[in-house]
Amino acid sequence: MAINKTRRPAPAADPVQAANEQVLKMREERILNSIPEPVDLGLDLKDKEPAGNAAEFIDEWDRKAFGDPVATITRVVYGPDPLVDSNPHMRLMLERHGLVDYAAATFDAVMTKGAGAFQDEMLKRGARAAIARFGKEAFANALRERILKIPCRTVEIDSSDTLDPMIMGGNVLRDTVQRYERPGFAYKFLSERCMDTLGMRGYTLVTDPHTGDKVKAGTLYLGEIRQEIADARRERFAAESETEVREIEEAYRESLAREIPRGMRGGIAPLGAGDQITANATETEGWVGETRSAGVRIERQQRVEQRVG
Repeated sequence: MAINKTRRPAPAADPVQAANEQVLKMREERILNSIPEPVDLGLDLKDKEPAGNAAEFIDEWDRKAFGDPVATITRVVYGPDPLVDSNPHMRLMLERHGLVDYAAATFDAVMTKGAGAFQDEMLKRGARAAIARFGKEAFANALRERILKIPCRTVEIDSSDTLDPMIMGGNVLRDTVQRYERPGFAYKFLSERCMDTLGMRGYTLVTDPHTGDKVKAGTLYLGEIRQEIADARRERFAAESETEVREIEEAYRESLAREIPRGMRGGIAPLGAGDQITANATETEGWVGETRSAGVRIERQQRVEQRVG
């Protein structure tokens, strides 16, 4: 008897199960993709060629433990020395020309110009007295030897954009200007609040030629302006200040005059600036014949700032 074998049809795929499997697969892929890359702890467990000597071993260990070395710039620092610390112009010349060259140039200048070789008034007075007593050549030789005794040292400074006062020393602003200054320009540090309130006032922010970033010292931006513009502004502000002081002086003199009793105003008035008084016999005997300036004069105290750049 023949048996007919019929093949049963495969059960239809469950669309719900297929969709669930697809969702689970996509979820697993998202989880795998969200896992961050393993952190390099610097262990570097891969086999490497052993260091050839102790110096190479220390360099490799230093890099792994503390990171790559930072870029630095070399700078020669002069001082501490009272001759340099009290004379900004001398420090600037030393930093531009070096100790030996500046000492030789000073010797030649003294031999040529005498006391006129110096810009500082105190140095001029001392030079005149020394030349008159010991002669020009002796003074020039002694001054050259004195300059050569100024302490100097070479330091490595971090060349990153952030200037750390602990690294740069106490003259961070001056050192920043000297690093980026150009001939014929004056420099000023500007805060963000100052720029937002008053504007740039003709200044242009200095940018680092290597990185293109704005030059900063802490929170202050370095700005530059043409020197002739800065000088003209300084002269104008000084003239306006002098005029304002004279007006205050005149108003104060008038207020003093009003305090004089009405019956005495005919022969009494406040002394003006430059008026002189001379003591006579009716005054204290020790002052007889002496004359001194008197009168009301108002002086505006000016803050003397060391120019940078």
